[in-house]
Amino acid sequence: MSTLTPLNLPEIRSLLATYLRRGDLARCIRVCMAWHASFLPALWSTLYPKSMSEQPYLSRAVLLRHRHYVRHLACNRGVFRYHADTQFPNLQTLLIFGDQLLSTTVVALHPHISSLKLGVTASQCVPPLFWRVATATLHNLVELGLVGVQVAKVDCADFWKICARLKTLILQKTTIAEGPPAAVILLKLQDIQISTEYGLSHDRQLDLMARAPQLIHLCWHCPTLSICIAITDQLTQYSTRGTWPHLQRLDLGRSMASDTQLSLIVSKMYCVTELSVMTARFGLFCLAALRPHFPWLNILHISKSLHSTGEFIPEILASCPHLESLKADTVLALEIIKGRRWVCQRSLKVLSLFFQMALKQSAAPYEQQGVFERLSECINLRQLNVSCQIGGPLRRSLDFRLKKGLAKLGRLKQLEVVGFSNTLQEMDSEDVAWMIKNWVNVNFVRGTFNEDFGKTLDMQAMFHAAGIKT
Repeated sequence: MSTLTPLNLPEIRSLLATYLRRGDLARCIRVCMAWHASFLPALWSTLYPKSMSEQPYLSRAVLLRHRHYVRHLACNRGVFRYHADTQFPNLQTLLIFGDQLLSTTVVALHPHISSLKLGVTASQCVPPLFWRVATATLHNLVELGLVGVQVAKVDCADFWKICARLKTLILQKTTIAEGPPAAVILLKLQDIQISTEYGLSHDRQLDLMARAPQLIHLCWHCPTLSICIAITDQLTQYSTRGTWPHLQRLDLGRSMASDTQLSLIVSKMYCVTELSVMTARFGLFCLAALRPHFPWLNILHISKSLHSTGEFIPEILASCPHLESLKADTVLALEIIKGRRWVCQRSLKVLSLFFQMALKQSAAPYEQQGVFERLSECINLRQLNVSCQIGGPLRRSLDFRLKKGLAKLGRLKQLEVVGFSNTLQEMDSEDVAWMIKNWVNVNFVRGTFNEDFGKTLDMQAMFHAAGIKT
């Protein structure tokens, strides 16, 4: 009689399958018939062929046998052209990139999809009547993402009809000939992300966002937004009028909003879980407006603020229990050591800070050990970046050597990315060997390992041999 273990239960195997990579799933289905039945749906759930070399894997017979498992499908640059007439009955997400011949056909075959993402190159356009077909068929669509797409004037009416059904709208490097008609109100829209829209002026883009009173996430990245002070004023006015009473996540990209403007916007947000204002003037006023939201804050990105944010960092780390990602500029190592215990040590996954050490060399070991001690408690950290944002000569910061306390970071088993650009490092091969052995999930290390160019090349070779990019 076999011993019952959790893996004997199909429900447990199916749950584990959602956390495995494609290669692991492929190995699991070869264990036995029971495992094959449990892990096969997860293996076929996402179908994203990247090159023509995968064409045999996409034979028609194989597709027809497994198509009912497919939930997410990508038609990528001609790879899927030979199967354009294949219907996937349970498809939820459809991505079409760089293959205009497929767009209308595939969309018409899958009227039940809830998410559509469309991307074209500069030399391609959406097929004629595409938006009319999409309007007539995609009644369950709630998410639409466009990359590089041009919406002609003749198609705008159908395009905005679709947008009125959406909960999520993503526009990246798009060109839309006309804004929405006056009668169109985007009552269902909760998430809008605009990154470089060429057809609509900043005023029309703001008008578009103002037509979505249920917005929870607003992301606005425009190359010229940094010089449009009037537009920032208008955005502040919309916010203070209560245009978005449910707003929780705000990403203003390159906006040069002042500290006062940011504080007014934040004070009108319902519950701040994400604030990304990389180039704005984050200061004391915005910090005061943000404090009531510390219990819910997940993401805070202020790394290129024109005001120094270092003095705020110890308080933020000690007051935000659910913080997952923090990107700021320079913080004094001594302030980190003297500050209160970090309450986000279990939730923090991304940390980007330049730790500035004291000028006195005698204080460096104490500060070094103290910062390493704090970092070692962040056991779920996946990205650690201590790079200096200021150009010029290399600056002294955390010293990634074993003799300086690097071994304290051995608890960071989830680390995937480590960065220390523009910092002075004197690493040796033994330090690199330790990183490779102890940080088994690291796939990218960025920075200069040693001022000796020859040693740096040798250490780069060690990382590359272990499959780690530098």
